[in-house]
Amino acid sequence: MRSNSLWRSAELYVLITLIGAHVAQPQHAFNLKDPLPKWVYRPFKNTEGVSSNCVAFSPDGKWVVSGHTHTPVHSLRMHLLHASNGIPQRVSPDEFTFAPVSATFSPDSKLLLMIFYNRVDVYEIPSLKYLRSLKVKQEIEVVQCSPDGQSCIVAGNGFAPQAWNYLTGERLFTLPTQGKGYCWAQFAPDGKRIWAEENDKILYECDAKTGAMLRTLTFPNAHFTKFALTPDGKSCVLATFGGSLELRELTAGKLLRRFGTVLSKFPFFLTALALSPNGKRIVSGNMLGAIAVWDLQSGSQLSLFTPHDNDVNGVAVSPDSKYYASIGDSKVCLWNLP
Repeated sequence: MRSNSLWRSAELYVLITLIGAHVAQPQHAFNLKDPLPKWVYRPFKNTEGVSSNCVAFSPDGKWVVSGHTHTPVHSLRMHLLHASNGIPQRVSPDEFTFAPVSATFSPDSKLLLMIFYNRVDVYEIPSLKYLRSLKVKQEIEVVQCSPDGQSCIVAGNGFAPQAWNYLTGERLFTLPTQGKGYCWAQFAPDGKRIWAEENDKILYECDAKTGAMLRTLTFPNAHFTKFALTPDGKSCVLATFGGSLELRELTAGKLLRRFGTVLSKFPFFLTALALSPNGKRIVSGNMLGAIAVWDLQSGSQLSLFTPHDNDVNGVAVSPDSKYYASIGDSKVCLWNLP
């Protein structure tokens, strides 16, 4: 997690303001005016002490993977679900020291890469057979496979992003960023470049084959917590500390559109961000369990509701852009994408 003082100050402010009402909330029941989920998956009958940490779709659309932690019994498991109905195909054994943090699939949907603190474990799909680990010394937050399926980029807290051959376990190169604070990284859709975010206001463009630095974009007056590239690779969506979403082009960083505050009453807490593969929708979630869906072209908000009791720890859009999954508290939900 970020150690940024602004983030921590914002978190403390909201917690002090809302602690009475928020702690007193019962187990969430869906409001009749809210969208209805296509399915809901709860891995444990006893939800006390359960945290649900990450969610991802396989590129072929067949699978949804989720990571869950059940503290009372020290259960740290991956759950491979059928995307069509949320029924588990396989659940991993309790053999992990750390909770699952984030996950991604290889482009052919045959391999799963799952983060456990300072390592990325590689598994076969659908057997969840363990193959190998990619290890670094610091905390990893994100992993993404290259479009050609030959490598992955790993980024996190306190180290410069690294490229690995996840098929062999060989580290290929380290990006020439400062490697200070929190870093995020993503392959461009064409697979030729890697974009890396650092210190909440810098974007680096690097060559995906060699790691060489190509250029730097700096946003001195903006502090953003997450970013996502649009499918055409020409722009990106930034989630700011102020709670808004910004669409910026990647030539000079020009602001194209601002999407307002995700929850105007409670800014700062955007915890999840995803773009639809067709480039038409943005899905975001925050620490109060709220999910918002935006139209990328017009900037209009299409949906805003609160299906989770606390942090939305992840959102993911299906490959056909018809559905999105959200994960938080003790459940995974699948929704129609408006």
